[in-house]
Amino acid sequence: MVSGPENPSPHIPPCAEITGMGWAAPGVASGTAVVCNALSVFPIATPLSYASHRARFMHSVRTSFPRPTCFRHSGSGGNEPDECRQRKRPENQGGNRLIVTEYVQISIETLHTFLSRVFVARGFNAADASFIADTLIDADRRGISSHGVQRLAMYDHKLRHGMIDPNAHATVVSDVKACAVLDGHSGMGQLISRDAMELAISKAQNHGIGIVAVRDSNHFGTAGFYARMAADQGLIGLASTNSNPLTVPTHAGLPALGSNPIAFAVGQGDDQLVYDAATSTVSLGKIEVLVKLGQPIEGDWAVDGQGLINHDSADVMDNIKATPRIGGLTPLGGAGETNAGYKGYGLALMVETFTGILSGGLLSLDMRGQHICHCFAAISLESFGGAPLVGSRVAELSRRLRSMPSVDGHDVLVPGDKENTAFRINTTTVTVDEATFRQLAKIGERTGIAAPPAIALDEYR
Repeated sequence: MVSGPENPSPHIPPCAEITGMGWAAPGVASGTAVVCNALSVFPIATPLSYASHRARFMHSVRTSFPRPTCFRHSGSGGNEPDECRQRKRPENQGGNRLIVTEYVQISIETLHTFLSRVFVARGFNAADASFIADTLIDADRRGISSHGVQRLAMYDHKLRHGMIDPNAHATVVSDVKACAVLDGHSGMGQLISRDAMELAISKAQNHGIGIVAVRDSNHFGTAGFYARMAADQGLIGLASTNSNPLTVPTHAGLPALGSNPIAFAVGQGDDQLVYDAATSTVSLGKIEVLVKLGQPIEGDWAVDGQGLINHDSADVMDNIKATPRIGGLTPLGGAGETNAGYKGYGLALMVETFTGILSGGLLSLDMRGQHICHCFAAISLESFGGAPLVGSRVAELSRRLRSMPSVDGHDVLVPGDKENTAFRINTTTVTVDEATFRQLAKIGERTGIAAPPAIALDEYR
């Protein structure tokens, strides 16, 4: 059950604590209460904990200039403030102005049907279309909105323009004992990656380890999805990919590496440990979401062409889309050497080696929108005491870490905890931002398929 005003999370203060601060937007007498309750009821699609959302909201309210609150649900009519009807890119995204974004909830069942039908309309068979839909919904259920249904617009564009071949299947380039290289022939990244990880799992079961590099594929969604495929079968799973040039090397001003994520999974069930993160400070999807929401970049995630930090999400995206590209994402650790950004740069190079170099495919530096490379690995635990023993030790380590005292009021977690919690909550619906919701409607019109409706909540009627 989703936490709400009458069923609050034990870690989230009641809405009264927020509304009692005395802030009110002009013309919206209870705007704070509306958004407060919204943050409680809506499982907002982000890896951030709900408590973090509320804390960030409280901070924003305290430091913001008053502005009308924009929050709509299905059937909300047209009486919202003018600036809510027509959002413009903020002149100064780096300020403290509060922007409250509209979200809608969609039935998972209805959304899955819609996504499957769209992919069938684009040339996939029913089984493959259903699997692709599964991967997108899985991301949204886990709170990874950057790689959920908001990616449908990108996939639809590439399918319509022949950049993804719905009929392509991976073929073997080389296969020697525990290792193999596959060619994806510009197929759908999720399908190519599923087959590659299944091959890696088979090799691990026969040889103790399996490593499969892939070339000429496409965006594959969340790397963690494939790492979990191996972990669910009692193995250690690893997945990585390169991408278009997005990340700026230390001391440079131009992008040369992808976001190059690394995913690792071990254990099963509630105690499964899943690490899935870009080697850039954030993935590009996080910037895309901020642009949709009209929000600035809070951290030092990106730089301009002179290597200076850029907090304007729309400007960062414009620079990344420019020809040639200008600036880009910072590596883990940030720009320069002060916070050891060269370590993130080095990790990105490691991923580039496993993906682009081992597969014989394109490097991020040479990529222009397609022909992406991946690498998948599965490791048998039989030589290390077996999956049950390793899993129990992972669970015990996680328990000890979670039991550590907090110094800032936030629980000590292990990788995968937030996503697993969101997954357990989001059993019947997922939440998407209104910009993505409009994109679904547009794709529905284009394909002649009815887009999923928003679910209205009684609390906002």
